Amino acid sequence: MEEIFVWVKTIVYVVIFLTMAENVLPSASYRKYIHVFSGMILIMAVILPVQKLPELLLEKKQQLTMAKDLNQQHQTQKEEAIEDAGKKQEKLLESMDQSAVEQEILTECRNRWKQVEKIEVSGRLLEEGGYEIETITVGLTSEQGQEKKEEIKAFLEQNYGEGKVRFDP
Repeated sequence: MEEIFVWVKTIVYVVIFLTMAENVLPSASYRKYIHVFSGMILIMAVILPVQKLPELLLEKKQQLTMAKDLNQQHQTQKEEAIEDAGKKQEKLLESMDQSAVEQEILTECRNRWKQVEKIEVSGRLLEEGGYEIETITVGLTSEQGQEKKEEIKAFLEQNYGEGKVRFDP
């Protein structure tokens, strides 16, 4: 819009200048030459900006394309950020569930066997809710604990699944 305003303003200045130049000349014999010259200058003042119009339109189109690309990149980054936040939240829930499961199993085992020092659980969060235990690693404190190993293993496998129990060396 500003380009059109500048263009019209230039044409007005050229017309004012040419009118002044025509009126300043004393002889009428030069007027026909001045009219030809004035017409050429006026035509140039009108045509030159029109000649730049395709270049200007191409520049505007490139700016619009760049703006669309930036918008699309922003949208993609926003979606990735949301996805990353979802993954972080899922890992947090998984670790919270894992900690809760570990604590529950440790409390249950310590109520039966004082030799159980630690319980480590690995597994995954289920989409429908809950936590699926893949392995339970048990740490025992003493030789007495080693004697209870089979009893502890049988209890854990009965309650949490066959083949999931491991013992720390």
